[in-house]
Amino acid sequence: MLLLGLAIWGIARSVAGRSMNRAFVVAALVAEAELIIQAAIAGVIVIGGHTTESLPEFVGYGISSVILIPVALERARGVEANRWDPAIVGAVCLALAVAVLRLLSLWEPG
Repeated sequence: MLLLGLAIWGIARSVAGRSMNRAFVVAALVAEAELIIQAAIAGVIVIGGHTTESLPEFVGYGISSVILIPVALERARGVEANRWDPAIVGAVCLALAVAVLRLLSLWEPG
């Protein structure tokens, strides 16, 4: 739900013509921390022997889910930062929400 909330918030900020603010960045960092914790736990479980429907796909989604928010935030910190940066972060969060759902669907009972 945090990722969907960030997606809506980021897109709404851009539509309103506002750039990133501290609260938005902090919320994005909290979402990033959540994704890192989720990926670490999933990695430990998979290393422990849990099977997934497709291990390469699972690992790819896991790695990309941890990398995308920092990349979007770094772009927003650069000299080219503008009012569309919250929408970029919002779009990334929307894509990550879908990726997390796909990761959950890849789990097999085991």
